[in-house]
Amino acid sequence: MGGVRVEAVSAPGPAGGDVLRHPDASTAAHAALLRGLVDWAATLGGGVRLLHVLEDVEDGAGLWALLRVHEPALEAVLAEHAVMRVPPPHGWSGYRAEGVLPTGHRLMIST
Repeated sequence: MGGVRVEAVSAPGPAGGDVLRHPDASTAAHAALLRGLVDWAATLGGGVRLLHVLEDVEDGAGLWALLRVHEPALEAVLAEHAVMRVPPPHGWSGYRAEGVLPTGHRLMIST
């Protein structure tokens, strides 16, 4: 009961066999990022809905995270973790702000 649930999901690569990977997105890099986020995620509290770790191969961003929060907790999360807020109307998926993870990776915050 309680604690932080860490969920890792893998998706198959393209059918042609070529694997599109960012150079900084190896399996070891994913594992290091998840290990680095466990203690931080435990401090986020009940306002968080989901924390996704993602890999961006198209824009070259490498590994990053998406933090989805419940609307009532949004301002508190933004006050603590946002570096740049996005003015209304918000972008994709309720995107509200961008921050930096304790690991130095990009953090997107949405509702």
